Amino acid sequence: MITGWVLLGADFPAFLRWYLVILAVGIGFYPLSSVMFSGFSDKGWVFAKTIGIALSGFVVWLLGCIGVMSFTNAKCIIVTLILIGVCWGIFTIRKETTLPDIDLIILEEMLFLGVFLMWTYFTCFNPHAIGLEKFMDYGFMAAMNRNPALPAKDIWYGTDIINYYYGGQYYGVFIEKLCFVPVKQAYNLYRMSIAAFAFVLPFSIVWQMVADRFAQAKRSSFGAATIGGILAGAGLSMAGNVHYVLYKLFGAFLKLEGWADYQYSSSVRYIGYNPVNEKDLCIHEFPSFSFILGDVHAHMINTMFVLTVVALLYAYVQRMKKMEPKKDAGWREFFLDLINPYFLFCGFFIGLFHWTHYWDFIIYFTVTLFIVIYAAWYRYYRTDRNRAVKTAIWETVIILAVNLLVALPFTLQFKTMVSGIRIAKHHSLPHQMLILWGLPMAVWIVLLIVLVRWFKKAKTEVPKPDIFAAILGLCGFGLILIPELVYVKDIYVGSQARFNTMFKLTYQGFILFALMMSYTFVRVLAHLEEDEEAAANELAYGRRQKGVMTLLGVYATRVITGILLVMVLNAMSDFPGVVKALAGLLLTGVYLVIWFMFEPKIGDRLKEKEGRKTVGIRAVSAMLVLLFGMTLGYMPYSVDAWFGLKTHKNIGIDCTQFLESNYAEDAEAIRWLDENVEGQPICLEANGDSYSEYERVSAMTGIPTVAGWYTHEHLWRSDTTVLDRRNSDIETIYTSKDRRKVLELLEKYEVSYIFVGSCEKKKYGNKMDADFIKKLGTVVFENDTSFVVLI
Repeated sequence: MITGWVLLGADFPAFLRWYLVILAVGIGFYPLSSVMFSGFSDKGWVFAKTIGIALSGFVVWLLGCIGVMSFTNAKCIIVTLILIGVCWGIFTIRKETTLPDIDLIILEEMLFLGVFLMWTYFTCFNPHAIGLEKFMDYGFMAAMNRNPALPAKDIWYGTDIINYYYGGQYYGVFIEKLCFVPVKQAYNLYRMSIAAFAFVLPFSIVWQMVADRFAQAKRSSFGAATIGGILAGAGLSMAGNVHYVLYKLFGAFLKLEGWADYQYSSSVRYIGYNPVNEKDLCIHEFPSFSFILGDVHAHMINTMFVLTVVALLYAYVQRMKKMEPKKDAGWREFFLDLINPYFLFCGFFIGLFHWTHYWDFIIYFTVTLFIVIYAAWYRYYRTDRNRAVKTAIWETVIILAVNLLVALPFTLQFKTMVSGIRIAKHHSLPHQMLILWGLPMAVWIVLLIVLVRWFKKAKTEVPKPDIFAAILGLCGFGLILIPELVYVKDIYVGSQARFNTMFKLTYQGFILFALMMSYTFVRVLAHLEEDEEAAANELAYGRRQKGVMTLLGVYATRVITGILLVMVLNAMSDFPGVVKALAGLLLTGVYLVIWFMFEPKIGDRLKEKEGRKTVGIRAVSAMLVLLFGMTLGYMPYSVDAWFGLKTHKNIGIDCTQFLESNYAEDAEAIRWLDENVEGQPICLEANGDSYSEYERVSAMTGIPTVAGWYTHEHLWRSDTTVLDRRNSDIETIYTSKDRRKVLELLEKYEVSYIFVGSCEKKKYGNKMDADFIKKLGTVVFENDTSFVVLI
């Protein structure tokens, strides 16, 4: 509490309300999550929050879309309370309940609050909603905040509704209405709470996977599971890729082309940019870059929901059991078996993705399909192969049907922006793929080797957590491979044909790889073999704190050694190449020696052939862990580059503060409109290109204009003829002196206000007659630099 006041100052009450509302939603939906995640030690504590937000927000949106209910603070609260009442009323009837691990819940809540506070504090140094997609993101939120009807009008095509997957921004406004926080603060609180979810949700998933794997080996695991969870949270929400390691950390040592010009954005714009290939410009973003950059965009927001789907899939895998022939003899049993709450919930979330981030619908339907196939094989294959095939087919059909039904209110109004699939004409260079994806692919291969060796030795089925991690790796591999083969055709053509496809697919590939890698590291390096009982006993539940501290001490020593290795090598940047190579080999050897100093019975292992293989695998894994750890340096470097954490620059989380500096001539008029105009009447302003300074009025108020950012509307509307006509008509309104013609156009586009400020003067110059425009209606606001006319 005190720390929050000190760091956030006047913004702390808004931060606290936001956090407490999310906590209250989590408590409210905990009875439901405790059923769905009954096999989790925390009973799905963290996922109760995302499930509660998703369900209550969806019901409000659905009722709003069909015209039953308005989108107001009171209605959002009422619906949420009703659903919470249903949860506590129905799910607490269960007779058999087990208490969650309170220590784990406290740890998860502390992690969520701590990460949320950390990111919110960073935001105070650069909170502005300007640049890249921020005008669109904030504009959508502002539009939905001021319009009680759903869906809201398109801020840059005011006579029609938004034709984009706007669900992510909607959920931000939904939470804002629950906690009565101004949207200008909610914008940053929302994106920083997503960053907190992106840490604690993977923490929970991997924590449980590691705990289950250790329990299967009859070992306790709080320490190892905690380390695995922290690796997952950090690897997903804070890590960069190996490009950062090679070009920034080892840039001076390796002297790769372009290392001296490295910026934090270089790691997401590598293919097509270094070396330059103007025929194939691509982007391969990852979550930590998204959280730093500040866009509240669909792919970033949906992180909390896609991780919930992954958790639901693992919760199902965790609980599934082999079926005996006598238990599935009839159609009644078969039908009841198909009505699987896990797949129904996955169907709900995948349906939600049509509306929150359409690409994730395709991706996670496929991921779910892999789990469906694995589950059917696991449960039926050895007893009834026909039943296995039928179960997989029918469960896939049910998931597809549920997701299409959930998405129906959106898809009925949505006009697709996709024009089909095309064969990729350009491909990433081999060394680029190795730099970007070599680390997770190497870890995945290590996992597969370990599982094959384990299977040969144990002669039993591979444990379910291991299979689940391998499936995540397989899906991640597919997601990075697809853009090399095909791409989805949209408005991005020519040099950017693969741009969007690679962006959206590899983003999710990064997420799945982060989960797989963190589990694999602990599985290979901390899950010791059966003959190492003494080491495993350090993690006994009765001594969990000691186990955690013991492991942390061991890994801290290893990490410090790795950091020193990087520092020494960079200090030798001007040495001859041969000397640097020898030094690199020597220091790598020192690192491995220090790593294996803590390994029990290392001498006995090296005497046996199988033991040497095991040591070799662990040595490779140790090097991969070091490389993974280096990628975590991306976040502090990028945070410093983007936010510039200087105490005197802490200006709070209001994302509209830039108006007074960037739009000094317009700021007062824009704020007047925002405070005095209700609903979404159309306010005309000069149109401009995407990512330009234009559309500052509509973006900062949510009040729509006739036509806005051209490339975005081209993507959303496809037809440029209509857009060009609108742009021409806007120019006519601002420059013509034919009163009758201008009034006809104003009526055609349902214009209620005309805004004249810096952008209009810049675009139309002397062709615009300000006095003529003022006479078209009543001047409701005017100062020395801008004015607003009510038609």
